[in-house]
Amino acid sequence: MMLTQIKHKIATYPLIDYDQLWEQLIEAEVVCFDVFNTLLKQNTPNNSDIFTLVAELWQQKHAQPLVDFKQHRLAAQQQARAKYGAAYTLANVYEFLAVPPAVMDLEFQLVYQVQQANTPIQTLYNALRQAGKRIVIIADTNADKVTVASLLAQTGYIGYEKLYVSQEYGESFKNGRLFKKILQELALAPQQVLHVGDDWYHDYLASKEAHIRCYRIPKVVNNSYQPVIKNDVILKTMQLFCNNTLAQYEFDSYQEFGYSVFGPVILGFSQWLQHNVAADEKLFFLARDGFILQEAYQTLFPNQVTSYLHVSRQALQVPLLKDALSIEEVLEIINLPTEFTANQFLAACGLGFKTQIMDSDIKYRNEPQFYQHLEQLYQQHQTAIIANAQEEFMYLAQYLKTMNFTGKVAIIDIGWHGNKQRALQQFCHMAGISVEITGYYFGLAKSTNPSLKARGFWFDQLAQPAALNLAQSVHGIIEFLFSANHGSTRHYRQLNGEVVPVLAHYEFTGSHSLVIQGQLLKTIRQAALQFVADFGTSNLQSIIELTPQQAMKLFELKTFKPDKEFMCRFGHFEFIDRNVKYLVMPKGNWYYVFHPAKFKYDFFNSRWPIGFLKRIFKLPINYLAVYERLVKQFDTSNN
Repeated sequence: MMLTQIKHKIATYPLIDYDQLWEQLIEAEVVCFDVFNTLLKQNTPNNSDIFTLVAELWQQKHAQPLVDFKQHRLAAQQQARAKYGAAYTLANVYEFLAVPPAVMDLEFQLVYQVQQANTPIQTLYNALRQAGKRIVIIADTNADKVTVASLLAQTGYIGYEKLYVSQEYGESFKNGRLFKKILQELALAPQQVLHVGDDWYHDYLASKEAHIRCYRIPKVVNNSYQPVIKNDVILKTMQLFCNNTLAQYEFDSYQEFGYSVFGPVILGFSQWLQHNVAADEKLFFLARDGFILQEAYQTLFPNQVTSYLHVSRQALQVPLLKDALSIEEVLEIINLPTEFTANQFLAACGLGFKTQIMDSDIKYRNEPQFYQHLEQLYQQHQTAIIANAQEEFMYLAQYLKTMNFTGKVAIIDIGWHGNKQRALQQFCHMAGISVEITGYYFGLAKSTNPSLKARGFWFDQLAQPAALNLAQSVHGIIEFLFSANHGSTRHYRQLNGEVVPVLAHYEFTGSHSLVIQGQLLKTIRQAALQFVADFGTSNLQSIIELTPQQAMKLFELKTFKPDKEFMCRFGHFEFIDRNVKYLVMPKGNWYYVFHPAKFKYDFFNSRWPIGFLKRIFKLPINYLAVYERLVKQFDTSNN
């Protein structure tokens, strides 16, 4: 651990003073730039980690393991160096490896093609060109000159005087001889040249050996402040990509979270969807949680045709009440909280938006002892409920026809119970719409109807009943992140001969705090989509496909093990679901000591139970395990 920290300190030292660097650059007659980790940033791990990545990606794509590849690759490099000297090439190394030729192509792609411009240094480079400075470039690599020149050109580095590659000269930076060759060829005195590079030995000490001044920049610049994943080389690669690309943006902490944490989540889901969806299925992303999923998917796969379907549980369930039903059948269709009033019942039946109803304080439950009272309430308003439902049925049928919702379709949504899919299937059956629906969800809970054809990304308790419902403990944060910038679909109406959705008021308007919160969520989502766009245009796009576990890793670390900063950033957010409450705002510890029943109530009603526990206990413990134990304990006490 200490050795790792020391290496990180060395790699990140010193901090770059760009003003000071510019002063030195502009004073020099000739500027010499190193290539790797100076002009270019590599988006894959360095040294032997790259061999682990080659083996993992090869097995992922070919289902054929490269047994002990890292050890064999290191040994082959030593053999190539012994036979060919410092000028050995990658092809020389693979002479000593009994692997398919495509393995060498994969390594070449990872090492030399997955590079990007170091944005701050490129800005200085371009300013030097405009100032008319002489620029030479030097690369210590076993790649040939053509390869390095191509890399520089594709990342925007042009207009330099000459490129020196150690492989061509048979010299390494390390002993300074290549720097001396540069001075000799260009007829320069050492004091005329300033070298810029990242490595203590190959850049700083080697240039000093030739009496050339060197401005050493750090090998690593921390642009992302997320916890580093050490035991997964694919995730390490993704984090390097995030860190390197963030250099071109001026993001605040919310945006950086969106880019580095939420971005891989929607990227992984998009890749999973593309891998699983059938070629002949029409893709419909369901409002509202499917909004950002559609944007991410279209960004990554711009040639795919998708549609955005304005639906909600309310808009889909109300039309199903068009016939006279028993109260048990009505309660099976509509969505209600555990306890509800007469007004809430009638609103769920479709009258809340169109009829003002006197409410009462009487609370009902979906239990047999309340059925008689609810039956009377339903019968009292049955005519209005059925008339409204029949009208909504007609409009919904026309809307689905307009959207071409027929044949084999895939619906994409956050989850968790498949209620919209079930309502859509029931509606289409009643309306005579021929459709075969497969649901693709962020997660599926045990309560999902087993008759549904559906798959889950993060967890799938329909396919794996023993799997954990990972969303339960953090569902408030997830729903925040996935919410669209518009209100929920209430119902449908005809406008200028076309059936259109009628949307509810967008909840993040009105009070100053809600407006600010809505803006913060918007910037998080925009940053996440920027990550997907950046990944989609990078060479990593054709190489890396995240597993659900990899895509969710950082998100789980941040939400299952929240630190103080994360709690402060999100705990004060207001959650609006039938009423307004804070995401995490428990009462004081002493209050719960004297009111344990209230602790249980607040715990189960929290939109972020893990955050709720963290705010109370403030200890560095496994809150997910505590959450699971409390749920089991309370369930046992209720039986």
